[in-house]
Amino acid sequence: LYGDALAEGGYCSIMGNNVGTDISGTYSIYNDAHNTTPISSGKGAVSVLTNFSLSAIGGPGGTIPGGPCTGFCNLVSGNAGGFDLASGIEIGGPGIVGIFNNYVGTKRNGMETLGNNGSGIDMASTIVPEAAPAYYAGGQTIDDGSLGNLVAGNSTFSGIGAISNGGPGDYHILSNLVGTNVNNTSALPNGFGIYVGTFASNTVEIGDISPLGRNVIAGNASDGIAVLTGYAVKIVNNAIGVTSTNVSRGNGINGINMGNLIPAYNTTIGGTDATSAN
Repeated sequence: LYGDALAEGGYCSIMGNNVGTDISGTYSIYNDAHNTTPISSGKGAVSVLTNFSLSAIGGPGGTIPGGPCTGFCNLVSGNAGGFDLASGIEIGGPGIVGIFNNYVGTKRNGMETLGNNGSGIDMASTIVPEAAPAYYAGGQTIDDGSLGNLVAGNSTFSGIGAISNGGPGDYHILSNLVGTNVNNTSALPNGFGIYVGTFASNTVEIGDISPLGRNVIAGNASDGIAVLTGYAVKIVNNAIGVTSTNVSRGNGINGINMGNLIPAYNTTIGGTDATSAN
């Protein structure tokens, strides 16, 4: 699935699909970076690289917490094979894009791995200065329902990536399960859990002080959160290396790794009050 609009405005919604699996959501019938993205800038099985004002990939409704991916949930799994790399979901360009209530890298039941051969979700802002997009991976509804994604089993790179090409943009990563099954009972590792590589023109929010804003980032093969570069990165109220019920499920290296190559600046980890603590 590919969208790359040249004109401003409009709305794009992608909901209730199997992308990369058979109809049962059990076996891989993979897409790769060649037959899913006819313009070479796209590297995702679902790529939205647009000037749409508002785009939604998945949405609330139809999926019971802890149950299989149904309703508006997209199952995006099993994409790219052999030497091909393809993220499950890739978004970029201007506009507001929300990725809500999807299973990325698992079977439909959310209990077994069917990983994409790349990242689960890649969010990459454009270099165009006036674009200033806002990207949301997960969140919550106004009536306190969760919009989080299950992102697990994407072992080649990261579960969720927030990457900037130099332009402005805001990234919000909230309410997701990253590296566990849908019930938090076993690990389904990504490589990194969440990977950040942004610039001074970006802000990155990982977690939120509201109870449903918490990400569970556990059981990943490498770091839970890796910040390669970052300015104004806020990491609050996440369960890192434990499940939502505080059962130990460690990440393979660090819980949080700040500045793998270049130091991260103006970054907040936790806070002085209990609601901000990771």
